[in-house]
Amino acid sequence: HGFFRKATYSIQSDIDMASIARDAYHAQNVSFDGVLTSDLVFNQALYTHQELDGGAYAAPTIFNMSLTKPTQQYDYSTYGMFSVLFGHVENLNFRSVTLTIDAVDQSFDTIKAGMLAGHMIGGSIDNVHVDGQIVMSQSSTTVNHMMLGGLVGESSGEINQVSMTGQMTGFNQLATSTYAYYQGGLIGKA
Repeated sequence: HGFFRKATYSIQSDIDMASIARDAYHAQNVSFDGVLTSDLVFNQALYTHQELDGGAYAAPTIFNMSLTKPTQQYDYSTYGMFSVLFGHVENLNFRSVTLTIDAVDQSFDTIKAGMLAGHMIGGSIDNVHVDGQIVMSQSSTTVNHMMLGGLVGESSGEINQVSMTGQMTGFNQLATSTYAYYQGGLIGKA
């Protein structure tokens, strides 16, 4: 896990995650202290960006990513591309991304969920844009603490030039049965 955590990764072109099984992606049970960036490109292979689409016009796009598995961190569970982000993420678009939370499967009483990271501690995010949906599949379950954001569940650090478009569904019942419930379009709890 050591090298993964601190490395610099550069995405060179669009990535379509539809070619892997819906629930195959699972964030590592370690924090990410590295850099995830991209080379800005103007001729996309999978998608021709239009000005009306928003996001980073010349940044690569990750499509059809499905986040369905929680990662257990200490006394809480996270959902996101990264479970805990200490590092830096920049110049990326995410389109048609789905994060599905099935609270019945939770073994901890706290959930931190966001498309990019469940929890960001002192990290930074620049020029990242997400289009997707977050769905709670079992909203009648009681969860003691819920931090839900379109980008990051719980965050400290720096966030610049970001956007989230999409929907959050199935959380109405959960909000009334949760001891501490934080929900935001970008960040659940700062």
